[in-house]
Formats: sequence, structure tokens, C-alpha cells
Amino acid sequence: MNEQRAELHLHTKMSDDISIIGVKEMLKNAKDYGLSAIAFTNLNNVQDFPEIAHYAKETEVKIIYGAEVVCRDEQGKHNYRVTLLAKNQDGVKELYKVISSLKGDIFMKKTIKLIALALVLTLSVV
Repeated sequence: MNEQRAELHLHTKMSDDISIIGVKEMLKNAKDYGLSAIAFTNLNNVQDFPEIAHYAKETEVKIIYGAEVVCRDEQGKHNYRVTLLAKNQDGVKELYKVISSLKGDIFMKKTIKLIALALVLTLSVV
């Protein structure tokens, strides 16, 4: 049986203090890790999307664009993390909008709920 594996929550060095691996290095090693797909989900940013697109042309690994977004409840007492994965190019465009809307790197929980509802057609929930 040809088993396929996917990494659905990967941070690169663009997520400060979380990861030290770069896009090129990860894609180069993906086959060794037995991965057929990788979701790049950096924390509150999409800065390496152009680099991912560049190196995606050189690999057979399916690329999934995503982001991990930190949101906070209305009282500011609790933080929550939401991982968004783009289903297609429309979803990638929406990810850019979501990330550019961040204020102080934290979304209010109420806001992320509204955005999640608006994106339901262009983002896949995994």
C-alpha cells in the first residue's frame, strides 16, 4: 500500500522563536520525511509565501498555504490559536487580507469568528 503523509501545521524560521528551518530546506527534506504534502502555517504572518511559491516549482510535494492566527477573547484574558488553511488561490488572497488586518498581532475572538464565517467558501478547515 502506498501510504501518504502530510504535515498540516509547519512553522518556518519566519515564526520567530518557534522554528529554525527554512522553506528550501524543508521542501528538500520532505521526501526523506515521507511527506506528500506540507501546510506552511507561520504564526501571524505570510511572509514566506513568495519563497514557498518559488521552491514549490522544484518539488512534487503538494503545498498548502496557511497561517496560525492568535486571537484573544473580548476581555483580553485568554488567547486562542486558530489555524487557517487555504483551499485554493482565492483562499490565499483571503489569508493575505486576514494577516494584514492584524492589530498588534492579536485578533479579538469575536473578529476571528466573523472572518472565519466570511472565508468558509475559500478556506478549508482541517
